Amino acid sequence: MITADACQKLSEAKCMSSLLATVHIAAAKEAKTKSEVSGQTSTVHTSLFRHIFSSEMPPSEHAVERLTKEAEVLLGAGTVSTGRTLDFISYYVLADRNIRRRLEEELNEVMADYPRITPKLVELEKLDYFKALIKEGLRFSYGVMHRLPRCSPDQAIQYKEWTIPKGVGSYRNVFKILAYTSIRRRISYAGQVMMDDYEVDLVIVGAGLCGIASARFYLEVHPHSRLVILEKDTCPGGVWNAQHTTRYLENYLDSHCYAGRSLRSRIKLGFSVESVAKRGDQWLVIGNKAQYRTPKIIVANGLFSSANIPKFIGDDTFKAPIIHQEEFGQSSVLTSPELHKVTVIGGGKSAADMVYACVKAGKSVKWVIRASGTGPGFLLSPEGKGPYKNAFELGSTRVAGTLSPSFIGPDTWWRRFLFGSNPGLKVVNAVWSGADKETRESAQFNSRPNALPGFANLKPHAP
Repeated sequence: MITADACQKLSEAKCMSSLLATVHIAAAKEAKTKSEVSGQTSTVHTSLFRHIFSSEMPPSEHAVERLTKEAEVLLGAGTVSTGRTLDFISYYVLADRNIRRRLEEELNEVMADYPRITPKLVELEKLDYFKALIKEGLRFSYGVMHRLPRCSPDQAIQYKEWTIPKGVGSYRNVFKILAYTSIRRRISYAGQVMMDDYEVDLVIVGAGLCGIASARFYLEVHPHSRLVILEKDTCPGGVWNAQHTTRYLENYLDSHCYAGRSLRSRIKLGFSVESVAKRGDQWLVIGNKAQYRTPKIIVANGLFSSANIPKFIGDDTFKAPIIHQEEFGQSSVLTSPELHKVTVIGGGKSAADMVYACVKAGKSVKWVIRASGTGPGFLLSPEGKGPYKNAFELGSTRVAGTLSPSFIGPDTWWRRFLFGSNPGLKVVNAVWSGADKETRESAQFNSRPNALPGFANLKPHAP
């Protein structure tokens, strides 16, 4: 719908363009007459109309009324339409901080030296999101429009419950054709609309231990499947990436190959997943670089990927560093000669690792664990049994794996016996009670020689 204000502006623009066109047409006619009198043809055309009058177009095309209407269309398309498109795109970029942030990220490099150096068009055309915003803006910033007549000469058209016979004309609303979805949604997803679209058999979100293991075992069964792992970090491994651990994970990614491709070659680093939605019988995974369509998806982005540091009273004036376990490996806590005392908050395994590392580095450590919880984490004895060198080898056996309940494990008679019958539950409780007793005896919480003060308090509250 066109408002009264818009109609007035269009009328004013039309009058202005008609006046300007009339002036330029008169000047072009005068220049044409002078050229004919002098016998010299000017090769310089200062306006479109002078070019028309100097061309081989027949005189019938030089009518003032006709050229005035052409001028109105030309000026409207070159000014009003362009201005509306710029206004339209600018509004949605400024109204949505996610769109603005993403556009700024893409423009940062190419606009680094602006205004000293203006980017070339060929450079801007390589920016997918920037280009998509412009195209979507052009699509939605339409001007005055009317219904489009259409006629199917050969076959009938079925529209909802109505059948339009062949040869019968129908009219389509251009507004509804162009705006078939929310404008904000289309502008928001403009970058994905123009980006690469891939169809794969399985998408795994996250290249941590769970994501990598899921990919490995899926490919063991389906080695020729099209599988992709999407990881937002710059290296695989999640919280256990190569910045914190050994090269084992790196070697694992290179050594496991299926259908001629390694696990590493299937990982897309720097890929941030922005949305996951069901589209019919497929999932649509949209990210910052591309979009994937897949019938199966595994979300393995981790429960603890984002650091959660509580607010401490006075932390803004506290001069020593306050860090999360995620930053411990890159911090200077262990190596700084200025840091003598360290306080670790939390009773989990990561806290135990940090306490141990700090004590070994000669720091004075205080370990704070809330009294209302379950106490320090339960750590099994590292000693192995029988042919197994350590607890890790023993815990990796199939028999040991069945002693922990799991909803993804196979439904076998052995699992039903262990967790579905009283004798089986007694077996499970006896195994874990024995492990608990052995661990407590090995740790010697109450009688360990040369133990630091407070060591007895590390005894777990529950088995």
